[in-house]
Amino acid sequence: VKVPDGDVLIHAGDFTWKGESHEIEDFNEWFGNLPHKTKIIIAGNHELPFDEERFERIITRINEGQKVEIPEGYCK
Repeated sequence: VKVPDGDVLIHAGDFTWKGESHEIEDFNEWFGNLPHKTKIIIAGNHELPFDEERFERIITRINEGQKVEIPEGYCK
């Protein structure tokens, strides 16, 4: 992806497909290597790990109403 030079870079929306850790790590490495001094990221609806309440509701629904233990720090 060709990103134009600038002082501020804003990424708004999805940067993962499923919010999996390897997707987040890949994006972080790519985004972190861009030369912009200020970077702002707005998570999209695919970035479930960034929304603890929504993540818990969806995981509970997927698991047919059974409460699921979410690992400490996963949604932070």
